[in-house]
Amino acid sequence: MELSKRQKILLGVATGWPIVYIFIFVLLIFGMIAMSNPGSGGGRELDPLLGGGMLVLFAVHFFTIFLSLALTVFYIVHAVKHQRLDSNMRVVWIILFFFGGMITEPIYWYLEVWKEKGENNPVPQLSPKPASMGQTQDFRSGTYVPPNEPPDWR
Repeated sequence: MELSKRQKILLGVATGWPIVYIFIFVLLIFGMIAMSNPGSGGGRELDPLLGGGMLVLFAVHFFTIFLSLALTVFYIVHAVKHQRLDSNMRVVWIILFFFGGMITEPIYWYLEVWKEKGENNPVPQLSPKPASMGQTQDFRSGTYVPPNEPPDWR
C-alpha cells in the first residue's frame, strides 16, 4: 500500500491528534470547572458559555474516539498488506495495535509509513555466519562434512 507524501503527512497528523487531544481535553475540563460560577441559592447555575463549550467538547470527543478506532483498523490492514514486514513482525505490530493503541500507532507511522526503506536505507540483515567463526563449513553448502563423533555433553 503506497501512500503519497501528502497522504503520509495527513495520516501522521490524524495519528498524533488523539494524543494531543488528551492534553487539550484535560485542560478544557479543568478550565471549565474553574470558570463555573456558583449561583445564588443552593444550586449551581451553568454559565451559557460553559454549556456551549461542553457541546463542542462532546462533539470533538466523539470525533476523536471514532478517528482512533478508524486509525486502528487502518493500521492493522496496512500491517497485513505491508510488503516489507515479515510474518513475525506483522503479528507483533497487530498485537501492539490492540494493546498499545494510540501509543503504538505513531511509532508504526514513523517506522513503517514515513521512513522510506529503499536502496538508500536498506533494512539490516543478519549474516548467516558470524564474523568470528572464520572459515567454517556451512551445512547448506555442498562441502559440508558432519563431525566424526558427537560432542561429549557430560
